[in-house]
Amino acid sequence: MVRRTSQSHEPPRAQLLTTGILVLGVVVVTLFPASALALVVATFVIDVGVQGTQVNNLAQLYGLDASAHSRINTAFMTIFFLGGAAGTASGVVAWRMGGWTFVSMLLLAWSLAALAVSLLHHRRS
Repeated sequence: MVRRTSQSHEPPRAQLLTTGILVLGVVVVTLFPASALALVVATFVIDVGVQGTQVNNLAQLYGLDASAHSRINTAFMTIFFLGGAAGTASGVVAWRMGGWTFVSMLLLAWSLAALAVSLLHHRRS
């Protein structure tokens, strides 16, 4: 018997997958900080996770109100860039405190937080 899910369950599942991919990439670069190959692989995997998450977020937001796409996109991109600025600032502080080790641990903490939020959202849907 094949279990069918409603389309309302698909975005949270996709979000869980993309944030999981993000965490996987961060784990790779955290475990192998001196490997150029790990850095290349992790960069690709992290980018896939981040881009997939962003596309999934936008798809969900655009499904809210067709007449408000411009306002929704403005709010989303503003929050997205504020989050990027906060991540960059905290990364600089982490670098000053402990170099690459602290930066990768901070990235792992942010990524695990995103995965936790995705998991909570998936369970609620």
